[in-house]
Amino acid sequence: MNRKPRLDDIDSAKGLAIFLVVLGHLAGGGNLPKNFDWYMAIHYAIYRFHMPFFMFLSGFIFFYTYNPIRTMHDYGRYAVRKFWRFAPAYLLFGGLMIAGKTIGQHVVHVDSPPEGFWHGFVEILIRPSLSHAATLWYIYALLGFQLLLPICLWPTRDRLELLLVVGLLLHFVGSTYLFCFDRMSEHAFVFLAGAYAASYSSAWMALVDKFRNLTLAVFTAILAASVYWYVPSYPISLLSIPALHGLCRLPRWRTSYWLLLFGKYTFIIYLMNTIVIGLEKALLIKFHFWTGGQFVLFSPLLLISGIFVPILLKVYVFPRIPILDRITS
Repeated sequence: MNRKPRLDDIDSAKGLAIFLVVLGHLAGGGNLPKNFDWYMAIHYAIYRFHMPFFMFLSGFIFFYTYNPIRTMHDYGRYAVRKFWRFAPAYLLFGGLMIAGKTIGQHVVHVDSPPEGFWHGFVEILIRPSLSHAATLWYIYALLGFQLLLPICLWPTRDRLELLLVVGLLLHFVGSTYLFCFDRMSEHAFVFLAGAYAASYSSAWMALVDKFRNLTLAVFTAILAASVYWYVPSYPISLLSIPALHGLCRLPRWRTSYWLLLFGKYTFIIYLMNTIVIGLEKALLIKFHFWTGGQFVLFSPLLLISGIFVPILLKVYVFPRIPILDRITS
C-alpha cells in the first residue's frame, strides 16, 4: 500500500480551492438581486479558473497515491472500492437536493426546480452537469477519471505523455452531456497534468517555487484584465495552476490553520455547501432580504455557513450515524 507522506502545500491548496468553490456558489443559480456588480465581477473571475485548479489538484492527489494495477482482478477490486468511495455520497446528497427542491418549491423560492423527484433523480445519473443537482458534477467526473485512468495506463505502462496529448485534444473537441463526458472532456488535460506533476513532484515543485512571483503577477494581472476585456479562459486556467500552487507553498500559506482545515473537509463541504446556501437564500427571498444592499451584509454569512455548517455536521453529528460518517469521509 502507498505510504507517501501528506503534502501540506497540496492540502492547503485544496482548502483554497474549496473556499473559491463556495464563494462562487453564493448567489445560487438565478434570481439574482440588483445592484451587486461587485459580486458578479468576483463570480466571473472565479469561474475563469477555479475548477481547472481543483481538477489539477485532484489529478495530483490521485497519482501521488496511486499503486499500479496489473491484473483484471486487481482492477475489479479497485473499481468496487472507488465506486463505494464516491457513488453513495453523490446519490444521497444529489437525491436530497432533488427532494428538497421538489418539496420546497411549494413553500419558498427554489432555483431550477425539477418536474418531479424521479425525473430529477434520473437526470443526476445520466446528465449530471445539466441536472437539478448540477453543482455535484465534480464528484461524478472524479469517479469517472479514477475508473478510466488505470485502464488507459495499461497500454502505456503508466506513462502519461500520450494521455496528456489526448486530454488536450478532448478539451477542444468537446463531448456529449451524457454521463458527464462534457465536463470530463473539458478537464481531462488538467487532471492528467496534475497526475504528471505528481509523477515528477520534485521537479514540478522546484519549477513552481522558482517562477512563483512571475506566475502570480501575470495570473493576477490577466485575471483582473479579463473582468473588463475579453481574454480566453483556458490560458487563465492553466496559469492559475502554478500561480496558486506556488502561493500555497509559501510557509504562511502551507501551514495556514484555516486552509488546512478546509482542505481536510473538502469532500463534505463540496457535498453540502449549496444545500446550506440554498436554504438560506430561500429564507432571504421569502422575507424580502434578497437585495443588492442587503446581499453585501448577508454574503459573509452565506460564505461562512456554506463552509462551516458541513464541517460541524461532519465532526459532531455524522459520527453518531456510522454509515453517513463512512460515505462522507
